[in-house]
Formats: sequence, structure tokens, C-alpha cells
Amino acid sequence: MQTTIYYFSATGNSLAMAKKIATHLGNTKLISIPKLINQNEITVMTSKVGFIFPVYAWGMPRIVADFVEKLKFKNTEYAFAIATNAGTIAGTLLQLQKALKKSNIHLNAGFSVTAPNHTPLSEDGLAIIKFMHSISGKQVYASYEERLSEIVSIVKNNQPHKIETTSWLSNKVGSFLYKGAMKTFQVADQNFSVNENCTHCNKCVTVCPRNNIKMKENKPVWLNNCELCFACFEWCPMEAIQYKGTPKDLKRSHNDEVTYEEIIAKGSET
Repeated sequence: MQTTIYYFSATGNSLAMAKKIATHLGNTKLISIPKLINQNEITVMTSKVGFIFPVYAWGMPRIVADFVEKLKFKNTEYAFAIATNAGTIAGTLLQLQKALKKSNIHLNAGFSVTAPNHTPLSEDGLAIIKFMHSISGKQVYASYEERLSEIVSIVKNNQPHKIETTSWLSNKVGSFLYKGAMKTFQVADQNFSVNENCTHCNKCVTVCPRNNIKMKENKPVWLNNCELCFACFEWCPMEAIQYKGTPKDLKRSHNDEVTYEEIIAKGSET
């Protein structure tokens, strides 16, 4: 059975997971969501389909939510999803399940896996995350390395698996915060700036999932359609891109198992 996995990954965690899953499943095509997001309609032809993406503000990234609305399914029999997160998934996969239902597709299995956090957080952001952790319930999900064999076994055999979530209270609070955060994220790029270290290498332009960065007079300019994924910030080789409120000497980071070339690629087949 051929599988298509659609992924969104800015700093590499979700792509690292997608590559591992694809290798173990075999006969699997990996496709980057940002590479298709500007199409009006995307047809899914394979009988098995997966979605792998990070949790943003306790929900789906805006680009993933927009992408799912464009999907048209033919012959799809089994759907699964993996949401990488820093420890609180809230109702993210329930949100995806609801979106897929509009296309008469059932989400057969949904998994939460913890992953390293590569995005800088303000003190307010850290406080909110600590609060969400405190109300998230007793569910503690292992890292994707620890859960890999379990997830592969379930997906390979087309088995159902309960959609993983956190507590009812965490889901409700997360849903409330998510709605406001998505509007804020879109224009949060006004907080990005660039210093004299910029060599106008163009990497920030090519790594942006929304094509939200253009070069003007050899400097990046943001266009107010931001995912706040921090791909430009983390992948800048000169650490020239700054974000308001973060230390100027903050060390950049991304998943060591993923390269810049893989992030900007359309996908691959395994």
C-alpha cells in the first residue's frame, strides 16, 4: 500500500520524524506542505495518507489548517497524524480530525510526540507554556525516537489508535488561546530585524514557508503573512536576523538530522 505523508517543518523536528516513518513504512512519498500551499486544490490519490507537523499555540499551524482545506481525497482508506510538540498538544489533533471530516475522511490514528524546542520564547510565552503544562492532565508522551516502533507498527498495519490529546480543560484553554495567537502570528514579523552581519545570502527567503520574505536593497523585508515558525531566524548562517525581546547573542538551533537543503526541498520518495 503506497503512503503519502504531508509534512510541515521549519526547524527540522517534524521532517526528521517524517523521514524515519517513511523509511520504516517503505513505498512512501514525503511531500512538503509549503511547496503546495499556493495551489487551489490538491488531490490525494494514495490509499494511506499521513500528516506530520508541529504544534503552534496549542493547535495546527495556520499553513497546515489552510492546506487541509484544499485537499480532495480519492481512494483514501487510512489517515494518521503525528504532532510534534514541547509537551502540551492540547486539542491539536482533534482540530485536524474535525477538518478532515469536512472531506469525509476519518482520522484513524493520531499521535503526540515530544521534540526539542528550537524557537525562542519570551518570558510571557514561557509563563503560558508552564500554565498549560499545569492543566494538561497526566498524559506525558515520549519522544519520537522512543515511540517510533510503536507508531510504525500501528500505521503499517492500518490499525486504529485513539486521537491523543490532553485534559478537557487544557483543550478548552488551548483552543481559546489558539484563535487569538493565529491572528497575532500573522503580523508578528514586524518584530524581526536584520543587522550588519547580513550577507544577503537569500537563505531566509528560500526557507520561509509562506514566501513572506523578499530581498530589498540586499536586506530581507517581511510582508505580514508570517507563521512565526522562526525558520528565517534559526537557519540564518550569519545569525543576522533578530527578533524583538530575544537576547542578541542567543544561539541558533535546529534539528541536527535535517539539512537546510531538505527543509527547502519539495519532498522525497522512500
